[in-house]
Amino acid sequence: MSSLKDKIMGCDKYNKTLHLSCCIGVDCDNILIPYFLNHYKNMGVNNFIIILHTYKKDENMDRSISYLNHFGIKNICIWEGIWDGIVKEKKLREKEKKEVKCGEWIITADIDEFHTYKNYKNARHLIGKCDRLGYNCVGGVLIDRLSADGSINKIDPELSLWSQFPIKSFVTKDILKAEYKKAMLYKKGIIPIAQGHHGISIKSDLKPKIYPHPFEVHHFKWFHGIEEKMGNRKNLLKLKNQNWWKESERFLEYFSKNNNKFEITEQWKNKK
Repeated sequence: MSSLKDKIMGCDKYNKTLHLSCCIGVDCDNILIPYFLNHYKNMGVNNFIIILHTYKKDENMDRSISYLNHFGIKNICIWEGIWDGIVKEKKLREKEKKEVKCGEWIITADIDEFHTYKNYKNARHLIGKCDRLGYNCVGGVLIDRLSADGSINKIDPELSLWSQFPIKSFVTKDILKAEYKKAMLYKKGIIPIAQGHHGISIKSDLKPKIYPHPFEVHHFKWFHGIEEKMGNRKNLLKLKNQNWWKESERFLEYFSKNNNKFEITEQWKNKK
């Protein structure tokens, strides 16, 4: 007999292949790879659809491939050249089309995005409930994780990310003034919006039926090197005449005015 806890967590556990689709920029973010893979393996992922992007192959690419191979991930696409979000999404959709079968589910997450599914043991239990009730996609909101005092620190690979960045905040929403809603999981046939999987596209083979309760996407973006990264992002997007460069500029202006750190507001301190 199933316990009440089993019912809450989703007794209809999803037993097909659970894919994760991600393009990783190895020049800045390869230190997150072991954390990311461990987290999503614990969430029930058993197939990683991975593209590694670099402007120029170097030891960062070699290190990233080594991390992936350690986790048994061999089918890796290498993309060398100028970053382009539209090209990234096209490459991921092409790989998904080849690897994902009808009826299977995909987690979509950037390398610095760590999903949590409140009241569910992992993604498989949530998907089981979605399949039973007829939902085919799940959304959430970005929760930006900061260090305890708001400073920008190097990541210590010997410590957990959660302990190094304990503050839950809304940098993306409040400071960047950027879109903070995310598509998190979807069934094959549902296509996330091209840039950054912010929501669900209406251009899909299946009619989107979104699970009614959003979950948290923990955003471990704000660590050592972010100022240079956001400066490069601003310049690249401005060159391409894409208005998202203004988000990076807002961060850089805020960062400069606040002595190169985040001011931890009372609202953020009290967020559970």
